[in-house]
Amino acid sequence: MTTGWNHWISRQPPSTSPSPIDDVPLAGQEEAQWLPLAHGTYRALFQWTTPSAQAGMANAGLLRAVRAVNLFAAADVPAERRHMIVLVSGAATPCLLEDAAYARHYGLPDASNNPNRVLIEALQREGVGVMVCLQAWHGQGFARDTLLADIELAQSGMTVGIALQNAGFALVAV
Repeated sequence: MTTGWNHWISRQPPSTSPSPIDDVPLAGQEEAQWLPLAHGTYRALFQWTTPSAQAGMANAGLLRAVRAVNLFAAADVPAERRHMIVLVSGAATPCLLEDAAYARHYGLPDASNNPNRVLIEALQREGVGVMVCLQAWHGQGFARDTLLADIELAQSGMTVGIALQNAGFALVAV
């Protein structure tokens, strides 16, 4: 089938290579489907504001960002052509607390781990930037030393989001 879409996407079977982040399985891998062009360059800004439904489970918004990384990998788009940023603000902000602070915030046992940390670290290994809105962080009363490691600081999620969209990043609300 030929469409005007062929300039942006292609119809083919997905890659059989394993997903870079194996915690989020993909559906429909056995059939040809529309995929991003492997030679394309992609810019995505994941505006993560979804609150956690359950404190002991990874956040659904974060899982959607991870799935996107895996889907681009399934289309054989190399990591150096995937420019992705997860910008955290609002109700998702507590998901960036280090383990002890996360456990305190959600009333979990002291030895509990932040279930989002492993996925955030996996995204970072794939070259995905993770930023937190400092207005939301401080507005919710969190101390700077309770932030997970290697999280970038954005003075304002709103202004950084606008700037990245003006730079060509597609906004994806998660």
